[in-house]
Amino acid sequence: MATGAYFASLDIRLWLKEGTTASEPPTSSTGMTEILSLSDASLQTTSETQIATDYQTPFGYGSLLVTGKSWTLPLQLNLDTTSDGYKLLRRADNNGAKGVTVQAYRALPLVGSGNTNPQVDAGVAFVSNYQETMARGNIATVSFTLQGYGAPLAYQQGNPIATLTITTPGAGLSAGTAVPLVPVTPGPGNLSGLGATATITVNGSGVIQTATIVAGGKNFRVGDTLTITDPAVVGAGDTAPLFTVATVA
Repeated sequence: MATGAYFASLDIRLWLKEGTTASEPPTSSTGMTEILSLSDASLQTTSETQIATDYQTPFGYGSLLVTGKSWTLPLQLNLDTTSDGYKLLRRADNNGAKGVTVQAYRALPLVGSGNTNPQVDAGVAFVSNYQETMARGNIATVSFTLQGYGAPLAYQQGNPIATLTITTPGAGLSAGTAVPLVPVTPGPGNLSGLGATATITVNGSGVIQTATIVAGGKNFRVGDTLTITDPAVVGAGDTAPLFTVATVA
């Protein structure tokens, strides 16, 4: 078993939202409650491993294989006990046995000259190990542990898309404005960018003529590939397009 703890909590921002075991890791903090006054929020991941024997070698060498991943996020913070964040964490802690989870979205400090996008880790977790010390009035020093339900997703630090190359123009498509661009490689939530949209123009056969960026999103790299799944643009039987990030801002 190998365990790693990543990143200090300084300047980390954390948003949570109640969920269930069927919830997906969030792709943005929209509609979530920010947890303030953090003094610790250090992600810890664990790899479950086993030794597998390689019988194709003369002596049957053992190879170390990763068989599973898990994660925890210990939280320490000072909270107003009347705040939405405090109430959310207490409800999730109390109702974990009923399948109540939290969706977590953690943004790390900015790193690197000129980089305007934070590293983001997101996942679904149970809340446990609640401890509280009343400091003064309604202010409590509290700690929780988020026990990851499934593997966390990581969004790389990067930049918004500036221009696209039309790799596959598709067919039978409809024009659209501010159409969401869906990551293909890397896949959604797997070190991929998010939040990009484009205006699409097509010819009489529904083949894309231009794709102009409206919102560049964040965390993209040159060479990332994207497509469109919006049914208003790509209908049943249409050939979906494929784009490649040509430049980033």
